[in-house]
Amino acid sequence: MIAIPSVSGDEENLAKWLIGWCSERGIAAELQYAAEGRPNVIARVPGQTPGAKSVLLNGHIDMTEPLEIYEGDPYEPVVTATELRGGAISNMKAAVAGMFATLAAAQRVGGLEGDLIMTAVVGECDELGLGTKAALASGISADAAINGEPTGMTLQLFHSGVFQFEATFKGHPAHQMERDQGVDAIRLATRALEALHEDNLTFEPHQYLGGPQLLIGMISGGFMPQITAPSCSIRGDIRQVPGMTKDSIVADIKRMIESVVPAAAYELQVHVHSDPFSMSPDAGICQSVLAAHRSITGQDAVIPTERWLGATDCSHLQAAGIPTALYGPAVFQMNDVYDLVPISELNDAARVYLEAARHFMSA
Repeated sequence: MIAIPSVSGDEENLAKWLIGWCSERGIAAELQYAAEGRPNVIARVPGQTPGAKSVLLNGHIDMTEPLEIYEGDPYEPVVTATELRGGAISNMKAAVAGMFATLAAAQRVGGLEGDLIMTAVVGECDELGLGTKAALASGISADAAINGEPTGMTLQLFHSGVFQFEATFKGHPAHQMERDQGVDAIRLATRALEALHEDNLTFEPHQYLGGPQLLIGMISGGFMPQITAPSCSIRGDIRQVPGMTKDSIVADIKRMIESVVPAAAYELQVHVHSDPFSMSPDAGICQSVLAAHRSITGQDAVIPTERWLGATDCSHLQAAGIPTALYGPAVFQMNDVYDLVPISELNDAARVYLEAARHFMSA
């Protein structure tokens, strides 16, 4: 999997390779296109007992473009005595590999008590849920799910929601010789940048997440240095806490921008929105993961309480009424000089997924 590039939008080659991998092991699998050229892999090992509880394993196969700081070739796997290194191994090819190994183990014994389903999805890194939402919309469901995003083998019970937006400011072009006749969209945007601050959002602090976090990560505008910009766009990301809604965030953004820019001078678009995720440790699937972790590793799994501003497809699974445990090998490593997973974690994760599914189905 490491050797097959799968940057968001270019996942098809990896998806087709996974179909072949499943076919070689007798696992029923199919491509499900969430968008043109962007297929999910849906695999299933039928259960032995009709009507028994089912478990869905969920992970994304897309990845972000490797950063220039990465040492070596991100598509050339490196194995040391204790680690496996390679691009997107932490986020999240290690967990996906472990989940397919879980399917293969279930297939070898003729299936577990209930159905074991795998949704290896596209479009999590760029669209925060394209593939999982498509899978759910097609009718795929289960009694519980495990999402394998990198948690360092801890059971993560919550994370923030995500709201991504674009504000486009409208100017009027004029040459330097006639600058007073123009309207500079870049200057409008810079005024808005000063006004857009997370402290001005409406929220109630969360016990663990605290308050929201706002970042403007992209800005573009103008076409010549000697001409006032006719347009300038900024794109931002807000990590929201429980209690905030799409409508409340839109209202807050408009209020902040319109404190310094006329309402007619800009347009606002919402590109991505997913709600925060929160799961009780008493949920059946969480109890099964905790029991499996203890059985496989001999230790109790950690349940973190630190602020976690990541986003996962757990939000969409939860919204669909599927209780979900967030548990996976490795930790998020986007800004490191290489991406790695401890081999022991990769092996343990696959075994925990299998044991957790068995435990849940029999509970």
